[in-house]
Amino acid sequence: MKAGNPVILFDGFCNLCSGAVTFLLKADRKKQFRYIPLQSEEGEKLISEYNIPREIDSVVLIYQKR
Repeated sequence: MKAGNPVILFDGFCNLCSGAVTFLLKADRKKQFRYIPLQSEEGEKLISEYNIPREIDSVVLIYQKR
C-alpha cells in the first residue's frame, strides 16, 4: 500500500461504522484504502490537517488530499 492511497477515517466506537469498515476490508481485495480510527493518534492528526469537525462520528474518505 502506498502512502498516497485513499484513507478511510471511521469512528472506532461506532458499531455501524466498524461494520462498514469490516465490509470494506473484505471488498478491498487490492488493498487500495488505508483504514484509520478517528480516535487514533494518526486519526487525530488527519482531523486537524483536513479541518474535520471533532464531533464527527461517521466514516470520512480522504482522497487526493480532499
